[in-house]
Order: sequence, then C-alpha cells, then structure tokens
Amino acid sequence: MLNHGNNVSYSGNEERIPPPRAAMIGYTISIGASIHSKQESFNLINFSFSSEVNDPSIASDNSAGDVVWVNKSPFSDVRLFNNLIEMNYDDNVVVHRGQILSILETLTIASGSFNGMYGGYEGNKSVTYQISLSGLFKLLAYLNNKYTTRYISRHFELNFYLVRSPNSTNFLNFSVMLKGG
Repeated sequence: MLNHGNNVSYSGNEERIPPPRAAMIGYTISIGASIHSKQESFNLINFSFSSEVNDPSIASDNSAGDVVWVNKSPFSDVRLFNNLIEMNYDDNVVVHRGQILSILETLTIASGSFNGMYGGYEGNKSVTYQISLSGLFKLLAYLNNKYTTRYISRHFELNFYLVRSPNSTNFLNFSVMLKGG
C-alpha cells in the first residue's frame, strides 16, 4: 500500500484531493538449472514469469456537480482470479506482466507489458535483449579454475542492451562495470 495519508491542498480547500494511493499484489514464478563447483556457481538457464495488479484506490465522485476525488478501500476493485491469475484488466486496475529468459548468464531476453485503467494503457509493451560477457567469464572460470579468470569473472562485467518498445523510446546501451569484493 503506497501513499496512505490525509488530503493534499494545492491552492485552497476547494481543491483538496487525497494523495494518489495504490494497492499492489503480485507473484513471480521462477525455474532454472545451474551447475556448482567449490569455487563457482553457474546458471545454465533461468526463466521467470511475474504478474502484478495495481489498484489506485482512488475515484472521482461528481454527484454534487463538482468533481471530488475520494479514497476507496485498498484492493476494492481487484478480483484475484480474474485480474491476477487470468491477467484480465479493466478500467479500475492495471495489470503488469513480464517474463525473463536467461541462457548461460550471457543472453537474456525480457519482455513485459501493462494494460488497463481507463483504457489509456492499452498495449504498452517492451522487449529487452542483453548480451553479457560476465556469463562467459564465469564459464571460463568454472572450466579452467584459474585465479585470473575467477578474478575477472568476479570483478568485471561487460553488457550490451537493446530495448525495443513500439510505444516508447528504443535505445542501445553498452556498460562496463567494476564490481567490488
């Protein structure tokens, strides 16, 4: 539950509105396989799926002629089976879903979307592709068990990202990270 509190006034009492609240509930299911040695642990494949429902817990009431914003009970519009399990959205809740597939800690494909809430969020999707040399460094460290490759795999990471989103900005990113420890 986010932003639980008193009404906020921006320019006087006639414009008092409750702070935007949100009640969220979700789950993640992950499955994968890895190999382990005395020195290293290496993930062969991982898959995760997540679903989340966001209920803003606020509504407008214009029965007196003026629009008045009122707080609703948390989760009052969430239907657990319909929204969270079947991932059906409507005008009162936003449904987020995403999945991540990672292979050999080197290639990762992630995709996600959110839909719902007044029809304004229809079809917002994105896909991210990541190539990481940290997986290759870890595999080398696992296979040859040398101090130098273990040191590189624990302290350096090189990543390339490509993010594609039909309704948003697409971008490329290359990162070099130095890790402590």
